[in-house]
Amino acid sequence: MSISKRKSDHVRIALNHEVRFKGKTSGFEAYEFVHCALPELDIAGVSTETVFLDKTLSFPLMVSPMTGGFGGAMSINRTLAEICESEKIALAVGSQRQITENSNHLETFRVVRKKAPTTVVIGNIGASEVVGANDLSPFRRMVDLIEADALAVHLNPLQELLQPEGRARFRGVLKGIERLASGLGVPVIVKEIGCGISAEVAQKLAAAGVEYIDVAGAGGTSWAGIESFRGR
Repeated sequence: MSISKRKSDHVRIALNHEVRFKGKTSGFEAYEFVHCALPELDIAGVSTETVFLDKTLSFPLMVSPMTGGFGGAMSINRTLAEICESEKIALAVGSQRQITENSNHLETFRVVRKKAPTTVVIGNIGASEVVGANDLSPFRRMVDLIEADALAVHLNPLQELLQPEGRARFRGVLKGIERLASGLGVPVIVKEIGCGISAEVAQKLAAAGVEYIDVAGAGGTSWAGIESFRGR
């Protein structure tokens, strides 16, 4: 099965089936802020601006990671890029592995930078793709294609195990990430896709030169759930 077909399946299943986490949440419901009835400030003096990857964002929020690599992704990415540019928030594309298969859908990725010329844009590739990555040119192509401010490597062992055509090869991922971090030329972000990153793993990533870690704990879309539907 082509990568484009798989990416189309992902969007279709997410739209038409219940694939949120069941019985597990992000945990925010366990906490409440203590109400301050006497704040002693004016709302006009409150700024949510932050600087990320040397660019000013209006709010510390990132739409991540979305799609690309199949025909239907064009309108999704165009709309998201226009919104992120207008609101000055960051945007990361979905896995760019498809561009290593063929050049049929390059514009579904390029459109992001075209419609979001000034905000943060981040590339994306799966962890199994960096195993044995002595040649960094494919990853530089991913960065160049969307003029990315950084490249994210997503850790997804559970998804790869459940995916019918998944690549369950994880030995050597850390070494591949280290090569990327030292030689790619843009910052490397490592993210999970819904199962979180432990302190021990975070320490290993930091030692490998990773500048940013996206914990991506439980909550929202379950990629294990999506692959379970595809496996049927």
